[in-house]
Amino acid sequence: MAESGRIKKHKKNFWLTVEEIEKLETMSKDTGQYQTVVLGKLIRNAVIEPKPNPEIRDLVRSVERIGNEVHQIMHLAGQTGQITKEQIANAEKMIRELKAEVRKWL
Repeated sequence: MAESGRIKKHKKNFWLTVEEIEKLETMSKDTGQYQTVVLGKLIRNAVIEPKPNPEIRDLVRSVERIGNEVHQIMHLAGQTGQITKEQIANAEKMIRELKAEVRKWL
């Protein structure tokens, strides 16, 4: 490691077969990472995971958003000892939306 805390990198030139190049290109495309990153992970025996599906990311964001809103409603109800019919209806609506989103993936 260099004094500045950065890892010093060295350029290497080597030969790959057509099949190896195709595999490297596929892995790079599937993971959304540069080929050098994929090679480095392979050398370190690190886990190489495919990039997440954007639709799954949207589902996760929806779940988080709905969870946060329901939590806020419940927190307010806990503080005040009250919850309005509108807040209950809103929480139920969000849960129905969440169920509908999850059903798309089943």
